[in-house]
Order: sequence, then structure tokens, then C-alpha cells
Amino acid sequence: MLAKVVHASALAAIIIDEPRAAEAFNIIQGEPMTVKIHFSRDTARYIKERTWNKTQRIADHPDGSVTLEMETSGDLEIKQWILGFGPEAKILSPPELQDSIAEDIRKMQTVYGGSTPA
Repeated sequence: MLAKVVHASALAAIIIDEPRAAEAFNIIQGEPMTVKIHFSRDTARYIKERTWNKTQRIADHPDGSVTLEMETSGDLEIKQWILGFGPEAKILSPPELQDSIAEDIRKMQTVYGGSTPA
């Protein structure tokens, strides 16, 4: 089965084939990657309540926070999901995704009039 998804910020279409779809966070695909995200104590319960990905592993921490690790593809989608948690989530790896999210946050500070950190 093939599905065509148009990337929200580009004109290029992305073709998804069924075997690779199992690696996807949801719909939009890219290169497969392992992501590791730390969630605060306030968000931990929500993260633990559902299955986000069939490969997920959740580690509990003494302070009540959790770390979610999973195999996924489609960095646009995972970035949007992580950013949706605001300061309650921090990407730990891969470093390229962490850098990309940091750059998105710098751009958001410009849009919303905040100062850019050093």
C-alpha cells in the first residue's frame, strides 16, 4: 500500500510504504532514528498512560520524571510533538534533533519578541 503525504512546509511529496510506516511516529516519514526525551514529573503520568510507539521504552526517575526512548522516523512530526510539551520535555538524543529544536526555539523567540539567549 502506498500513501502520498505532502510536507506542510514544502512542495515535495513524501511517499510512505507500509513496511517503513511501522517505524513512523505517526504519518510523516524521514530517516529512522532513535529518540530519547526527558519529561518532567508533571508530564510523566501522561506519557506513561499510553503507547506512543511500539518500540517505546520508559525509564522512571526518583524525582518522578521519566525518559522515553523510541525508534521513529519523521523528524518534523517528532519535533512538533516535543515542542508541544514546552518546558516539560527535553530532547536528549540524537544531538542533531536537539540542535534543530533549539534552532526552532530561537526562531520562535524572534517571532514572539523575546531575547535570544547567548
